[in-house]
Amino acid sequence: MFDDEEEVEQSMSMSKSSSASAGNNNKMSAETRRQKSHSRKVSLFTFLIISIGCLGSASFLYVGITAELDDKQSQFDRRANEVVQELQSAWGDYVVGALWVHQACHGRDVTRQEFRELYEALNSGGLEFQAAEFIPNVTKDERATMEAEDKEFYAQNYPDQVTFHGLKGFEPDPEGGVSVQNRSQQDFYFPVRFVEPVVPNAAAAGFDLYSSESRRATIHQALETWKPALTHRLQLVQETDPSAYSVLLMHPGVPLTTQPDLKPRDLSLLVIRIPALLERAYRKASQSLGMYMYDTTLSPPQFLGAISVVHDAVDGNNTVEFLPELELQDLIQQSHSTKIKRERIVAASHTWEIVVFPVTEQYESNLVVVWITGVLIAVAAAVLALALYYHSMRRAHAVNQIIVRAEADEAIITGLFPSNVRDRLVQEADCAARSKDSFDLQSVEDTGSTFMENSNIFGSQPIADLFSDSTVFFGDLVNFTAWSKVREPAEVFTLLETVYYEFDRIAKRRFVFKVETVGDCYVACTGVPKPKKEHAINMAKFAADVLIRMPQVTQRLAETLGPGTSTLSVRIGIHSGPVTAGVLRGDKGRFQLFGDTMNTASRIESTGEAGRAQCSESFADLLRQSGRGAWLEPRKDRVQAKGLGEVKTWWLKPSEVAGVSSDKKSVHETAEV
Repeated sequence: MFDDEEEVEQSMSMSKSSSASAGNNNKMSAETRRQKSHSRKVSLFTFLIISIGCLGSASFLYVGITAELDDKQSQFDRRANEVVQELQSAWGDYVVGALWVHQACHGRDVTRQEFRELYEALNSGGLEFQAAEFIPNVTKDERATMEAEDKEFYAQNYPDQVTFHGLKGFEPDPEGGVSVQNRSQQDFYFPVRFVEPVVPNAAAAGFDLYSSESRRATIHQALETWKPALTHRLQLVQETDPSAYSVLLMHPGVPLTTQPDLKPRDLSLLVIRIPALLERAYRKASQSLGMYMYDTTLSPPQFLGAISVVHDAVDGNNTVEFLPELELQDLIQQSHSTKIKRERIVAASHTWEIVVFPVTEQYESNLVVVWITGVLIAVAAAVLALALYYHSMRRAHAVNQIIVRAEADEAIITGLFPSNVRDRLVQEADCAARSKDSFDLQSVEDTGSTFMENSNIFGSQPIADLFSDSTVFFGDLVNFTAWSKVREPAEVFTLLETVYYEFDRIAKRRFVFKVETVGDCYVACTGVPKPKKEHAINMAKFAADVLIRMPQVTQRLAETLGPGTSTLSVRIGIHSGPVTAGVLRGDKGRFQLFGDTMNTASRIESTGEAGRAQCSESFADLLRQSGRGAWLEPRKDRVQAKGLGEVKTWWLKPSEVAGVSSDKKSVHETAEV
């Protein structure tokens, strides 16, 4: 009998709501159509005037500036391409240098003196880099011998500059992070065996690059592809300029056609400062151009470096300035010049985007007079048109603003608040609007914007009520935190939206009011905002439906969100008692519940079990009084709840609850699915 009454009441409520909403929408639609019709006529007339003015202006400008712009653009493109080609050539020099280092060391018979001479040869040839290193693949059996040799070398040659105690690398520290410590025993290592120059790079001596996650990925890429591999940008400890970035270029050598089965083992490494690379690209420059460089292997692109070079045609000297860091998107948005050249180059395993731009007026066209005349023609037409438009549209715009604001406010308030609370908020807004001494555009703006602000809080009664008979529901998604850590944000929101959508549908059918969702916690109540005698029964049916529906939803989501999704479950806590409900007016006000009943329901939920609904004794009493005691099962042990002490609780039996209206429920579920 009770279920039939629910359906009748629900149908009547939905019918009234739909009728009222349709009536309001029709009124607003009629007003909107009138305003739009007037606006279209005025806009058409304005458009004709502006079009005539713009056509005359455009014709004048087109003839005067087309040839000049084309010539300047062509000059800029040619110079920009030259700079990009020089950058590619400079990068190729570094790749060749890394190959030389590998070829000299791959037999592992090179001496430290020979390695030093190789570094000096590269450096004297104008190839500037921060360090050249040899990175052998050392097994655990080779470690002790290597450490002994290196310790003896540094003690004899750099006793005061290098403190070498053996291999080091990133290791877990007591605080739960990682720090540079003596390297633990591993099957193999990729340590810095040779490094030049030694003193500025003393911290790198003996460091196992394989202990770093980012460097480990680059090592694998170089060895697996047998091609040079590049790290993302770095700020190394030995860097003296805090704004300069560097990259590590690792070279595995080249495969030999005579030994097709040979696999790369050792690596050479060059530490390349981006400022040095940019300067090398401009060493032959005879033009004034700037350049930004980004690593587009990442998303969003990562800034690498920027340079501005001004060439003095008189003495042939270049003035070099390194520019501060700027995001690629910001660079494009901030640039007002059409003369920007964007090119992509391949740098080992990465792709870099180069943005070249002029730094002087060398490539700017002198079109001041032409532009001023053309703009004046367009401005004169626009001023005339806008003056007519403003005069005709001022009142129409004010009325239209009222309609738009009313529609927006009603949509927001309807979604955020119960109907009785919404009506009280609307009353307050109407009173505030009527208190204005005169009607103007500012009053229209203020009516909506102060709707929830606190300017009149102390002059009116708070929007709050006490509901002595209510039931509060807390539902928490168990294992959600661990599950979400290994998922993409889009997958997390797909899960939450799907699960909460199912909860919302059940809530509407069971006359349950959704209060809020906080992360993976769903809060709902019955008896609020509309008092209802059967609030405990309604909540029991809602909780039972949620427990039954949850596994079905997670099982279905597992097909798209992957294994582990089906193991998610809901843990429910239910408590009945008085609550205070209302709106804390002010910034971002919303409908909220307060009181011990909320706290108790939360404690009941947190001490429950996954896939079950734990109920307080007050809620259980209400079910027993209504003859639904069979829906409950006493919990064998008493729970210890924070702030409540030892509490006796009950388990809700979903199968018993669902059996009462199984026929009706199956019809609903079939239709919804």
